[in-house]
Amino acid sequence: VQKLSVEIPSISFVNRYRTKDGEYRHLEWSAMATEEQLIYAVAKDITLQVNSSAESDKNEQLWQSVLQTAADPIITIDTKGTILVANPATQGLFGYSESELVGHNVTILMPEPYRTEHDSYLENYLSTGEAKIIGNSREIQALKADGTIFPMVLSVSEVKTENTKMFTGIIHDLTERDKAQKELELVNNSLEEK
Repeated sequence: VQKLSVEIPSISFVNRYRTKDGEYRHLEWSAMATEEQLIYAVAKDITLQVNSSAESDKNEQLWQSVLQTAADPIITIDTKGTILVANPATQGLFGYSESELVGHNVTILMPEPYRTEHDSYLENYLSTGEAKIIGNSREIQALKADGTIFPMVLSVSEVKTENTKMFTGIIHDLTERDKAQKELELVNNSLEEK
């Protein structure tokens, strides 16, 4: 007599339970039926993983909220200088859409000589650890999509994750400051002439 092969059904699911003391626990169940119609079930408490995942999601939402509403431009690049993140303030200041920034080299935002020198500075830092601007703020010139060059302060920090390094730059436009200084100089020159 040949025994027929019967597919044994199995299922997995997660349920949330409330304990006697009012705590919620998350259990991952794996259940399987045998040919003898017996059901075996194993439960694994995954409460820590679920809570950790929920906390990570909450932190990610908070970071995205901060990034999207920041008044100053924020840009994150990888170790090759490719833009990974450009918040709305960046897009507004430089006149590029997100798709025109993300995935492109950050040098599109730089006039010469910064444009030519940037990638070699980055390579030098990665090979020697010698920082020129990372961890500091520096006043430099930047380039808008329409070709306008303007002054800004750039603060760059290194972000290390498990697998990679990234660099985040926070930009503060100095156009209004420089404009006010020029107006003040004109007023002072005018007063000296009198």
